Amino acid sequence: MLVQFLPVVLIPLILWLFDSTLNNDEYIWGVIGAYAASKLMELFDARLYSAFGLLSGHSLKHLAAALGMLIFYWALRRGCSKK
Repeated sequence: MLVQFLPVVLIPLILWLFDSTLNNDEYIWGVIGAYAASKLMELFDARLYSAFGLLSGHSLKHLAAALGMLIFYWALRRGCSKK
């Protein structure tokens, strides 16, 4: 439970408490959205597998998490190019 759900509480808290060049940016919400989508896909693993047949919620979870990392990469590239 600690590893699965503590980040849902801590990530917004950290964003609020510590200043960053990425604060108030749509990229952060994209990363949080991809994380939330990955958790939902994990939760509905069996239902997604029965609906799609080839892809399970577990495999879709990893794709959503990878999308979150891609969004974070785009945010870093954008932040570095502003300097």
